[in-house]
Amino acid sequence: MIDEALTRVDEFISREIERNGPPGLALAVTDAERTLAVRTYGYADLSARLRVRPEHLFQTGSTGKSFAAFMVMQEVEAGRLDLGAPVSEYLPWLQIPSAFRPITLHDLMTHTSGISTGGETSPGAEGEVLLLTRTEPAWEPGTRFWYSNAGWKAVGLVLAQVAGQPYAEVLRRRIFEPLGMGASEPAIVNSIRPRTAVGYKHLYDDRPEQRSHPRVPAPWSESTSADGSMLSTAEDMAAYLRLILNRGRGPNGPIVSEESFERMARPFTADPDTPGDVYGFGLCNRTKDARRFLGHSGGTLGYTTGMWTEDGLGLIVLQNSELGAWWACPYVLEVVRAALDGRELPSVPAEEDPSILDNAADYAGSYSLGDRTLAIEREGSRLMLEDIALERVEGDVFQTPHPAYDTFYLSFVREDGVVAEATYGPEVFARRPRTDPGGEPGYPREWDAFAGHFRSHNPWLSSIRVFVRQGTLVLAMSNVDLGQSELMLTPVAGAEFVLEDLPEQISFDTPIGERAHRAVLMGEEYWRTFTP
Repeated sequence: MIDEALTRVDEFISREIERNGPPGLALAVTDAERTLAVRTYGYADLSARLRVRPEHLFQTGSTGKSFAAFMVMQEVEAGRLDLGAPVSEYLPWLQIPSAFRPITLHDLMTHTSGISTGGETSPGAEGEVLLLTRTEPAWEPGTRFWYSNAGWKAVGLVLAQVAGQPYAEVLRRRIFEPLGMGASEPAIVNSIRPRTAVGYKHLYDDRPEQRSHPRVPAPWSESTSADGSMLSTAEDMAAYLRLILNRGRGPNGPIVSEESFERMARPFTADPDTPGDVYGFGLCNRTKDARRFLGHSGGTLGYTTGMWTEDGLGLIVLQNSELGAWWACPYVLEVVRAALDGRELPSVPAEEDPSILDNAADYAGSYSLGDRTLAIEREGSRLMLEDIALERVEGDVFQTPHPAYDTFYLSFVREDGVVAEATYGPEVFARRPRTDPGGEPGYPREWDAFAGHFRSHNPWLSSIRVFVRQGTLVLAMSNVDLGQSELMLTPVAGAEFVLEDLPEQISFDTPIGERAHRAVLMGEEYWRTFTP
């Protein structure tokens, strides 16, 4: 039955690639003893029409955090690291000002340190981590989740310090070699680029991705840090999945003790932005539709990865696209498990259409802003804006390929459960005439100097837009790690703000005329640009 199951996997993934999925994809399925299948689909290079082959490397992104966690636990077992000790004991130059207790390795590895996500502002890990000394944790360490790549870069620096070798060499010696991962590379460097599938992104880096946007090659950025700078093949990653399935035991003996693995995999802190995800040390426990998975996702410039285990099986999905890889994981694991158990195979999932809604009537209507009208019409289960269908992102948030409305998400606002407004960037369209003509809420007029479109040359943090909406200063950002998001800015002092109540800050300066021309976010400089 395994052959029939793989035929269904082929049908499912090939269909999704044709429907504007990733350009190329490689996957492997393994049990605790051996690789059950390796499959490749699509193109490693669209312009050359080069198909993905099993030997192609892909950047694996944040799955590398779990590799670092294994090595931390090795040092804990050897008595050279203490998870409860302040990180500054190992990196004396990392003095983070704080009103709270010192940050520990445990805090960093569980994303509960209260520090910034980080913005890939430095080619080396040291520069990015050093920026943390200019900020303060937003909350008591150990109490709240906020994903931090900068924190895991610090973890890698601690490992390199204790081991007396560069992080990439420790990774190769401690994990790759014992597991037989001979094709894998521990750092993203230019010399391995010819062996790597070309990474792709959508054309626009300053707005939500649309399926209608063409793909272009993503920037290549050298990196060697513990937050995710590896490259690997599907077969090699299957060998690593067996380490997880065997709870820390490799083919020639333990990489870590089972007790250490249990500490790694133990759920510690929930991610409020992804219900069902609870983190341990470099591993995520995910509950979805009553199914339980253990693993991690990953994303870099032009690549995404899904690495998940369930019920004695492991799956790795490698893509040369910034489209998240989770979409393929549940069905592949489900159909392969059914085949191994001799059960009836589940059918290939039906095609999902984000424009088909079960509550289209909630939103249909005419929305007004001054003398402008936004007409949202219902056609069956779809919502149409000038004959173009809206596509649900989540909840009451939509996107559309309409050229006049693709810079921001189109979000609907409810009052007492009924949709009353539609927001598009700074604009607010009312569904019905307002009974309270109070007008625009007041706000400090100096905020007008901060509104506009700002850009940086950092491909990870390429574009932000700032605007006032209903008396609140709002940041719309395009970020490889945080995705497309709109965040309210909370004033701190003058031209300094925090992003809501998060450990991220932004400031504005360099006035020319009546407008600020520089913004600094996550340590990255943005400059006012000429595009709206």
